[in-house]
Amino acid sequence: MKINKFFLIGTLALASLLSPSGLIAQQGGVAIIDIDSVAREIGADKEVLGALKVSQDTLNIKLKEAQEAMQKKFNEAVKQAGEKVTDQQKQQLAQFNQQLQNQFSQYKGQAQATLNQEQAKRVLAFREMVRPVALEVAKSKGFSVVLQNTQQIIGFQDSVDITKEVAEKLKAQKAANPKAASKAAPAPKATPSSTEKKAK
Repeated sequence: MKINKFFLIGTLALASLLSPSGLIAQQGGVAIIDIDSVAREIGADKEVLGALKVSQDTLNIKLKEAQEAMQKKFNEAVKQAGEKVTDQQKQQLAQFNQQLQNQFSQYKGQAQATLNQEQAKRVLAFREMVRPVALEVAKSKGFSVVLQNTQQIIGFQDSVDITKEVAEKLKAQKAANPKAASKAAPAPKATPSSTEKKAK
């Protein structure tokens, strides 16, 4: 399994980004923020990746346990077949082995999906933590819209970039209330799937 690269893609908006005519609202102007840079600046990227690593290790342990349980089942089937194995028994053992392999692949896929879901939850939690601060900073500078800096944005003036101010404000909040900051994204929990239960 792998942890996807920590990208926080999205848009933070104080007002509607599109007017009825389909153009970006002009009143107050548009501020730009680089969420990834904010995450790196306040150490949130390491916190998220660290928590995901714990979840990944837990899931890997469960995968290993499931694999060992399946191998034990196959070894028992081979033992029951005896030393003189008929062609029919060989075919049955081969089918059983394939069944166990498919079962393990399914469980492995479920484990990766669980890890991806945990990552998505933590990324969303971080964005929701950044949102009010970004809007507050933007408003103080006279902006009414905040956009995430993406490849779709060709360029912008440095004066509309609020990344540094948002990071500094979040740092101050985190220093003032570290417990609240740690609760922004709850620790992921790995739960056994029905596939694992079948394997045991």
